[in-house]
Amino acid sequence: VDLCVFVLVDNNSVGINDPGSMNQMRMSFLNGNISNGTVLVSYDVVEAGRMNLMVHNSRGQVVTEQAFGTQGVGNYTHTLSTEGWAPGNYYVTLKNNGRPLTKKLVVR
Repeated sequence: VDLCVFVLVDNNSVGINDPGSMNQMRMSFLNGNISNGTVLVSYDVVEAGRMNLMVHNSRGQVVTEQAFGTQGVGNYTHTLSTEGWAPGNYYVTLKNNGRPLTKKLVVR
């Protein structure tokens, strides 16, 4: 059995300074999408509910997963540490009640 993992990335939302939006959510990296240790993830919650953040490497493996619990409507900022991560491309997925928004992050 061959297992293949595809990460869905909205090409319109992978720019360095452009906020990504999908499912009426918005997410951006406040200090750009190139990290040397930490990245500030800013996101809008448009529908109160369960918020989760997952990061996958280019092989589709989960690098980190964080549950923020139930959050109300509003704007939030989260500091994501990339200390100890191998250089390369990563995909940050924010889920609101299971609906995902993914952006590319480069770690140097």
